[in-house]
Amino acid sequence: MRTLNFAQFKRILQGVDLEYRIMGYSIAVERKVKFSGIHIPYDLSFFQCQFDQVEFESCRFSGNISIDNSSCKSLSFHDCQLQNINIKDSTVEELTLSNSSEIRALDVYNSKLNSVEIFDNPIFQEISLGCKNKIRNCSMSNVGALGTNAFQSNIYSCPEQFERFELKQISTDILHIGTFGDYAKLSLEGINSDYVVFENCKSDTSQIEIIDLKSRKAELGQIHFVNTAFDSDVFKINEIKPHFNTQIHHEFVDIKELVG
Repeated sequence: MRTLNFAQFKRILQGVDLEYRIMGYSIAVERKVKFSGIHIPYDLSFFQCQFDQVEFESCRFSGNISIDNSSCKSLSFHDCQLQNINIKDSTVEELTLSNSSEIRALDVYNSKLNSVEIFDNPIFQEISLGCKNKIRNCSMSNVGALGTNAFQSNIYSCPEQFERFELKQISTDILHIGTFGDYAKLSLEGINSDYVVFENCKSDTSQIEIIDLKSRKAELGQIHFVNTAFDSDVFKINEIKPHFNTQIHHEFVDIKELVG
């Protein structure tokens, strides 16, 4: 593993370090670094790397970012134009994604995160905080904007463990909640979605709050409960009836077929 200073790391980001572009190697950036207004022209792949605090502000990414088997104390993107961000088998203490002009996809898998904050991102295609993740606290707000986001959008939340998860003022084609989490707090407020799927969710040991769940369509949207015990106090069925058709599935179903 090579320890890099600010200038050396910047050369990798800008594609100037040809050895890294061709061969790749493990790096360590042991101090806080902040990059403002730069263009990252190529895909970046970091495998078995170590970072302290990395911040991007008003940067334009033409390529994707992949972080695999790595660790980072803080990773943040503010006012950036982004493609795909993939975090896998890694530890990130703090992840922040805010005020992006555009992001194609954020995909986090089998990773540990202490804090996730995603807010004020009007244009996106997919946000996936998927299976096997351990996320202590997550806050997602003001994501997606009807009439602005040209992508078909999807938010998928299925962390293996979490303590507090809050989604507020979200606009998306598909919202897929894969778990409520045991002894966890989950809050959904101001959600506008055409398809809502609750899969493998049990509310008996969790604190669940669902407020103002509506469809973006002029006609009724769809809510699917898949292997999920229906609790009328939690889901407030009388409030969502004017906006959604509700279906309950007791066996495995193909989610893609439900929302296709």
